[in-house]
Amino acid sequence: MKRIFLTIVCFLMLSALFAQMPVSNRGLGGQSMNVGRFYGKIIDSTTNKPLESVSVQLIQNKLDTVTKKRKDVVVAGMLTDKKGNFSLENLPVMGNYKKRISIP
Repeated sequence: MKRIFLTIVCFLMLSALFAQMPVSNRGLGGQSMNVGRFYGKIIDSTTNKPLESVSVQLIQNKLDTVTKKRKDVVVAGMLTDKKGNFSLENLPVMGNYKKRISIP
């Protein structure tokens, strides 16, 4: 009898765990599941030293609703830090992107 009772209690606890929505700081729980991140490090190929203040841009080709033509749009961008690191966050997971790296 104890075994059946424990089995039922365990089953109810597990089903409650699976019913929880992921918590997010974006309002309604679970709505930020389609968010990605693009990160890396820029180094000099000859000296293997990190490059500071390099511009990194993520570009997506989108349809301009006014002109009805496709054009490149900068989705995210930043400069690398002293160690050559960059991190572009809160990006849509689905899509085709190009990266543009500009060294001063």
